[in-house]
Amino acid sequence: MAENAVPFRIGVVGLGFGATVHVPGLRGVKGVEVVALAGNNADRARQMAQKLGVPHAVCSIDELLALELDAISLALPPHANEDACRRALEAGLPVLSEKPVAQSADKALELAQMSHSVTSAVDYQFAELDAFIKLHQLVKRQEWGKVRHVASTWLVESWVQRNREWSWKTDAAGNGGALSLLGSHYLYLVEWLFGPITEIACRLSTRGAFADRQGQSAAADDTVELWMTHESGTISSAFISNASPGASRHRWDVVFEKATTVLENKTTDYMSGFTLVVEDREGQHMLISQDSIHDVDGRLAPFRRLAERFVGAVRRGEKTSPNLFHGARVQTLVDSARAAHAARHFITVPKVP
Repeated sequence: MAENAVPFRIGVVGLGFGATVHVPGLRGVKGVEVVALAGNNADRARQMAQKLGVPHAVCSIDELLALELDAISLALPPHANEDACRRALEAGLPVLSEKPVAQSADKALELAQMSHSVTSAVDYQFAELDAFIKLHQLVKRQEWGKVRHVASTWLVESWVQRNREWSWKTDAAGNGGALSLLGSHYLYLVEWLFGPITEIACRLSTRGAFADRQGQSAAADDTVELWMTHESGTISSAFISNASPGASRHRWDVVFEKATTVLENKTTDYMSGFTLVVEDREGQHMLISQDSIHDVDGRLAPFRRLAERFVGAVRRGEKTSPNLFHGARVQTLVDSARAAHAARHFITVPKVP
């Protein structure tokens, strides 16, 4: 019998990103059936499930686990994601999770260790884009020599910042902020591309925070500056902000020994429109990759690519990448960056677990 002949039953947790990206993304994978949608608000979960044509709407992990699923897909704030992921792993259920996977590196590592006997995946979507894949190949091939240094700039204005709406994404106590939300993507990518980080320095700012916090806790960071030394000797730096009115640019300048590559997206879609260009010493510009600009949400295509790999690995009883161990490593880097900000100097990053 063909691998995809038996329907792959999956439940999605989260009425925001889960409903808008995970549900349609998973439905685009051959043989997958999204059989349930879970959220804290029963009425909203029921309305969203009906709108999306999902058979079951539930408001607890226990209800979801009772549906005899093949896997679970999580898109929740860090504290809730951590709890839901633990419950799924305790039940022996494969997990596809958004990031951050947990509130701290210790908690994320606990989850990773629980996943030894099951398949897991974490949605670091940018590594699924052709432009980043091509850059990864260039680095590995060393066609232009080794990488000397890397400078990255990522400026956007997030929906919550633009609309001045307080949520966990702007709440320091909820593990929100630019470092957690955008920086976690960046930190995964910079190690995937250029190898383990050995030292890190960081400066965080809340200058873009809005005053009306509705009695909530302190505002999370909205601007991040990072400086890193890699095990390979490469030096990298980044300036990241999710509170930059009118800005929409994401650029990596990667300096090799014999040429410089520029990976850039100037569109308003986070995930589509990236180009990768090589500029050599003779002034030649070579277009290596140009991602399509999508009419629909650009997050769907890279998520679907990851989901296809995850589902295939679950069916075969194999591991895939990135997984919860990568999620724990990224959380280690995030925690180290926060510690470096507090210390106001470079700190040594723990080795990869």
